[in-house]
Amino acid sequence: IEWTAADTPPETAAELVRIQTMISLWQRAWDEASQNPKQRLLLSVQAKDWSDKAVDFSGLV
Repeated sequence: IEWTAADTPPETAAELVRIQTMISLWQRAWDEASQNPKQRLLLSVQAKDWSDKAVDFSGLV
């Protein structure tokens, strides 16, 4: 995420901060969440969305 933030518009930077915060929250809860199939599915869907947004923000594709 850091490499996409340097020259971004404020609204994009805010979204990147939100994504980074959510990733951090998931990371802290992973030990418990990894035992729950519904939580793992939710994370996989969110991770795909975050990944797509980061690629869009980067302008690489």
